[in-house]
Amino acid sequence: MNTNEEPNTTLYKQMFAEQEQFRDWLLAQPPQEILNHAYEYVMREDILLSLEYNDLTDAQAAALLSSSSPLADVYAEFDHLESSHMEEIWNCIESRADALQAGQLDYAKTLIDEFCAYEYASQADFSDLSRVNIAYTTVGDEDIPLQVHVDLEGYKIE
Repeated sequence: MNTNEEPNTTLYKQMFAEQEQFRDWLLAQPPQEILNHAYEYVMREDILLSLEYNDLTDAQAAALLSSSSPLADVYAEFDHLESSHMEEIWNCIESRADALQAGQLDYAKTLIDEFCAYEYASQADFSDLSRVNIAYTTVGDEDIPLQVHVDLEGYKIE
């Protein structure tokens, strides 16, 4: 791979100037138009950031330098790619929801355990999360049994 810093630096400077020109144009637009181009602006910034940390071969840099708008060309190519961007966002949403749910479950277990320790001097049994017994008593003259349990999977008290 034949690379030296000069073609990459020249390319970066040209693309940076192109981005500055795009930014100046964007800032002169009405707010709705700015929002319409927000994704494009951020992706172009990411392209520049990628160039800061990676080098092209001299031939690759020269090929891009032959374009009058290399940044717009690269962005157009990127914009047509199939990417897993939405899948990554969905995975992030699920991961965050799972983490919050786990935290809520741990908190509920702590509260139930504290209740059981206070009321019955024993810990709660969490072996079946859909049926965690938390109270038992009898009511009325006929000693009718009353059992209360928590369904931590269905978020119910029964």
